[in-house]
Amino acid sequence: MQFIYYIGIVLYGLAVRLAALRSEKARLWVKGRRGWKAKLEELPFKGDCIWVHCSSLGEFEQGRPVIEALKQQHPELPILLTFFSPSGYEIRKDYPLADAVMYLPLDVPSNATAFVETLQPKAAIFVKYDFWFFFLKALRKTNVPHFLVSGIFRPSQYFFKVHGKWFVKGLKGFSTLFVQNEKSQELLKSIGVKAEVKGDTRFDRVVEVVSESKPIPMIELFCEGAGFLGVMGSSWPAEERILSERLKQHKGERWIIVPHEVHEAHLQQLDKLFPQSVRFSNVRAEDLREAEVLIIDQIGLLNRIYRYAHLAVIGGGFGKGVHNTLEAAAYGIPVFFGPNYERFLEIHELLEVEAGICFTDQKSFDQAMNGMKADPNALSKSGKHALDYVHSKTGATPAVLHSLEPYIGGA
Repeated sequence: MQFIYYIGIVLYGLAVRLAALRSEKARLWVKGRRGWKAKLEELPFKGDCIWVHCSSLGEFEQGRPVIEALKQQHPELPILLTFFSPSGYEIRKDYPLADAVMYLPLDVPSNATAFVETLQPKAAIFVKYDFWFFFLKALRKTNVPHFLVSGIFRPSQYFFKVHGKWFVKGLKGFSTLFVQNEKSQELLKSIGVKAEVKGDTRFDRVVEVVSESKPIPMIELFCEGAGFLGVMGSSWPAEERILSERLKQHKGERWIIVPHEVHEAHLQQLDKLFPQSVRFSNVRAEDLREAEVLIIDQIGLLNRIYRYAHLAVIGGGFGKGVHNTLEAAAYGIPVFFGPNYERFLEIHELLEVEAGICFTDQKSFDQAMNGMKADPNALSKSGKHALDYVHSKTGATPAVLHSLEPYIGGA
């Protein structure tokens, strides 16, 4: 199995290089990894740092509370932050609490060995998933303590299949796996892997974001006089088309759209879908009086914009999976999403507490929207359930830090 895994990784690397001929994201992936050995060797803190690895931006937000708590308790402790995906690295490459930010090299034995032996980290933290097994093997071989934070496991994963025994060895090498729920703990126990239930650090992060959120004056102008305001966050074309059809029949609603892809071609598509729209970057106060839709053509504002919404529609549910619902729920508003949410524990739980609403097509979206708008009590009740749910799940970060302290204290 190790050989098959190795061949798969090599083929993946070749495929990305071929994709780089046409894809900007793939080009960033390739370019960002050039010269990684030299960058690593130039770091001034080798041998006494914490290495934190995140797959992408979502996992970074999950790991961020741990990084911030580490820095608060041990400001002298250097942190190397690595990403696998450009969507994480390109946005957070200047993250101030990391002493260095890099792409993780491709997971082949020579890269993994050179990376770990050069860095010699005090400890390594992986967030949620992104198990790179040659890196795990190198950490195990050099006796570097390594941990998984906010892990979540499902029966469908390869660890629990007949062919997954080699991968299980990588999990057993972790010093501790901190998982989100007891179901994950039980699954790991069934294959002989110990884990501790600590919860999901994202809840700590979204509550902190709400407490630090600052007003956005131009958006406040757009909201003035709005009887109803919805926010569509991290939207994809499927959700955008559904909203466009709704607004043809329901005048008077105001919406803010924050697309997942903020590039000119997509923005022009949104301009056509929503004729009564204006873009945030060049809007004037007088333009907001006639606009029904405000299109946010900048990144980094979404988690502040939810504060203005009566409800939120989260994108991704008609594609690979729903994006971050907790950022919206933390403001005490109901969250709508498409049907592809199976992998997300928090969405199942939001549905259970009646704070989440799944829609599968135009008809179900309109029915759910009309029901919420027709009954203000239902809207406020669902929003309260969302807020109570988020606050009931906080506390994972201090629990994790307490368990990490014996390994990192005395830096």
